[in-house]
Amino acid sequence: MGRRKDQERRRRALIDATMAVIADAGPSGVTARQVAARAGLSPAAVIYYFPQMDDLVAAVRGDAVRRFCVGRERIAEECADPAEALPLLLAAGLPSGPDDLLVSAIAQLFGAARREERHARLSTEFWLRQVGMYTRLIERGARAGVFRPLLPAGTAAEHLVALEDAYGVHIVGGNASLTRERALSLLLSYAEGVLGPPSAEGAAEAGGGVTAPR
Repeated sequence: MGRRKDQERRRRALIDATMAVIADAGPSGVTARQVAARAGLSPAAVIYYFPQMDDLVAAVRGDAVRRFCVGRERIAEECADPAEALPLLLAAGLPSGPDDLLVSAIAQLFGAARREERHARLSTEFWLRQVGMYTRLIERGARAGVFRPLLPAGTAAEHLVALEDAYGVHIVGGNASLTRERALSLLLSYAEGVLGPPSAEGAAEAGGGVTAPR
């Protein structure tokens, strides 16, 4: 059991090291030597756990999917009130701060999509899954009367995902005038404007409209 835990820790260390390499140099910079240097292991150890460097890049993408898709879909499913779920999803869609390596790595993977079809395909799937999550939530909120969308649900969802991505790049890029807190405030104000005030009946049943998480 102890050996298995050691192996899991090493695999995790290698994925974290790959994330840092991608954040600095993009996926083309992922080599056994570079990852090993970041992880404090030998290149042979990297190849032992991940014979193909593409598997390491895929593991980083897997982290992104679990955090920004799976984790947020769970929030949306478990929160009965769409108006309460929305600010939680928006907050979870932003970087934790300027040092969020996963978001920096995702930004580099987006850039690689311009050069390689497979990165473009995976980036498209990542986008569509998040748009689908917001679309379903907005449609559910509209049916419940807590949202009155001024745009089609899918269009509003695309705007939300695009704004998250844009603000996220600024946050990890060190834009001091666009902190995580400011970005979340802007996202919430956009959501309030595009989704409209709830109907009186819907607000009474759900307990309010779109508000910032406390």
